Amino acid sequence: GRPKKKEGGYQVWRNKRLSERGLISNQSGSGDPEWLDLRRLEAYACVSERTLRDWIHSPVNPLPAVRVRGKIMVRKSEFDRWMEHHRITALGAVDLDAIVESVLEGIGHVR
Repeated sequence: GRPKKKEGGYQVWRNKRLSERGLISNQSGSGDPEWLDLRRLEAYACVSERTLRDWIHSPVNPLPAVRVRGKIMVRKSEFDRWMEHHRITALGAVDLDAIVESVLEGIGHVR
């Protein structure tokens, strides 16, 4: 059965159960969960739950997530990888002339 919290074994029991379910990474041994629910991801990412839901349901490049019994879960490593693909490019590194030329060629205008 489940140990009482005051016995001190509760945290060990809880971590074992989470590990069995794949919610704690066994590789790190740190006890950090591999999967985050929206509440934990909200704290980790410092954005609102609404923003996370928008990212998950975005028609273009959505944040990878799964729904298990109504609960949305995101793998922490996938979230980190997804964020890396959204790095801001310095404006100086963008070739605006090439973009304008490409758009103009696309609509049939040539400079």
